[in-house]
Amino acid sequence: MKINETREFMERVKVHYPSFIIDTYTIEEWHNQLKDYSYEDINKRLNEHLQSEQYGDYIPKIWFLTKNLIKEDDKERATSDKVKFTCNICGEEVTLINWNSHYDRCIVEEYIIKQAKKYRNKEIPREDIKALSQEKLDDLYEKIINIVYEQGNENDKYYIDGYRNCKQRGFLD
Repeated sequence: MKINETREFMERVKVHYPSFIIDTYTIEEWHNQLKDYSYEDINKRLNEHLQSEQYGDYIPKIWFLTKNLIKEDDKERATSDKVKFTCNICGEEVTLINWNSHYDRCIVEEYIIKQAKKYRNKEIPREDIKALSQEKLDDLYEKIINIVYEQGNENDKYYIDGYRNCKQRGFLD
């Protein structure tokens, strides 16, 4: 994103949020945070924000505008099937373009495996979890969370309450 595109983008934000302040320092700061992303991607993300029932009334945060976006310099590498990374959780090789979805699912699978062992003394093979559809995985995850909430300590409950609060507010979408 070029500096003039950042300025133009910020003017667009101001149209929707009149209290949004645009000055030289703000433009420079936003540009430093957005310069590695494409103007089109950031504008698409703003459109999503504006259409959000939960967040549309609030000035967008930079973290939301850039969350899970691929930087311009990484786009070519990201779309290549040749560039792969090894997941530190399951050891599987994953392309960059698939990294976020893989990692999100993988941490849920790992949590289920560990908590089933801890609270039910049940060994669940990772292959069995990997074979589940996303819907069935989500159902199992909720069941495990409920078990941990019922049987876990105050710290477990605190983090589960935080997770549920974030989920309810749409932060995890």
